[in-house]
Amino acid sequence: MNKYMARSKKMLRNIILAFTVKGGAVIVGVLTVPAYMKFFSNEIVLGVWYTLLSLLTWVLNFDLGIGNGLRNLLVVPLTEKDTKRVKILVSSGYIVVGVVSVCILLVGIMCIYSFDLNSLMNIDSSIISPPVLRKSFIIVLCGIIGQFFLKMITSILNAQEKTAVSSMLPLVSNIIVLVFVATFAQGGDEERLLTVSWVYIAAINIPYVLTSIIIFSRSLRESIPNIRCFQREIAQKILSLGGGFFAIQIALLVITVTNEFVITRLYGADKVVEYQVYNKVFYTVVTLFSLITNPVWSSITVAYCERRISWIDKTYKYMLGLAGLASIFAIALALMLQPIVDLWLRDQAMRIDLHKSMAFVLYSVVLMFCYAESSIANGMSKLKHQMRCYIFAACVKFPLCYLFYRTLSGWETIVLANGLALLPYVFIQHFAIKNDISKELDKTTQE
Repeated sequence: MNKYMARSKKMLRNIILAFTVKGGAVIVGVLTVPAYMKFFSNEIVLGVWYTLLSLLTWVLNFDLGIGNGLRNLLVVPLTEKDTKRVKILVSSGYIVVGVVSVCILLVGIMCIYSFDLNSLMNIDSSIISPPVLRKSFIIVLCGIIGQFFLKMITSILNAQEKTAVSSMLPLVSNIIVLVFVATFAQGGDEERLLTVSWVYIAAINIPYVLTSIIIFSRSLRESIPNIRCFQREIAQKILSLGGGFFAIQIALLVITVTNEFVITRLYGADKVVEYQVYNKVFYTVVTLFSLITNPVWSSITVAYCERRISWIDKTYKYMLGLAGLASIFAIALALMLQPIVDLWLRDQAMRIDLHKSMAFVLYSVVLMFCYAESSIANGMSKLKHQMRCYIFAACVKFPLCYLFYRTLSGWETIVLANGLALLPYVFIQHFAIKNDISKELDKTTQE
């Protein structure tokens, strides 16, 4: 019982620390929106910048699920202090990600030079010239690829149940970007687009470089990645487990990260700025809730290996209750959104539309319950229902978006389509988890 209490206290401590740190990152991210509005004089250019980031952020999810696969496989050897096994796992994971990084970089550069980016982004060449737009894409792509490789350290931190440390990295990145955008005041929009691209890639990579150096010189100094420790069968095992995570990542990516692109294509780049205002507010609630799910995932993995099914069942019920409370908060937020935006954006504040707010409420509530369900399923490596439902949602999103575009009005229908596409997963995964837990409890009783 003391062991169970210690596990619960450790998980709670990680949640509180991660909540505090990531909460700061969210606040800084929210402050960055009005700073960006002042930084770019043309809203269309700002819309292009947001869309550029959303498109290239896709790359971070093309790690074939290696990060999450490594995370789950590292938990047991880290707990048992098996440094040799950890070194083999870490080395194999980093080498595979390194190879994937080089391949994605080469393909990305080829694509950038093959497409008419101005046409793709629906931006006139008189606003941003093709050479400037292409150069900005390449700069950010290189930075994203760097983070793609370096971000493996977060999988290691999460496996060590140091989620607060991994949550601190976006905070540092956001602060660097905010300070720059708020203080830099030279050149026109094209020059600023290139400059902020350079600053952005530095901001997102420096924290990961420093954290990697610290971790591998201290707690994992005996497990520094080494090419001689690469094992093909271990890499295949990581990829095998990661394959399910990869399919889920890509499907969820198609659903959540394509909004800016779809809005740009159907409604214009300027509407992306309006979308970002709503999204920053409501996604803050989702992000804060996700801080709870991350430590839970690692704790569930350990508990499942130790066959503590009753603890998992109790934790699952708590997660659903917290998702319900967060949903009530999201509804209340929608009703108070106008004064919040007025205080936040001041002279640049816009008129809040209730229909847009409620579309985001539905989407946010569905996402939070998805995260609650997934934290348990991921920890138990039960990915079948999640993978199928997310792929289904990814397939129906774009037909729904087009249907709503032809029959309804307003870009908020894109957000509504997201929520409706993901909704079936919440119910299907719930019944699957309850069934899995019930079976595991029966096995424990029989033993």
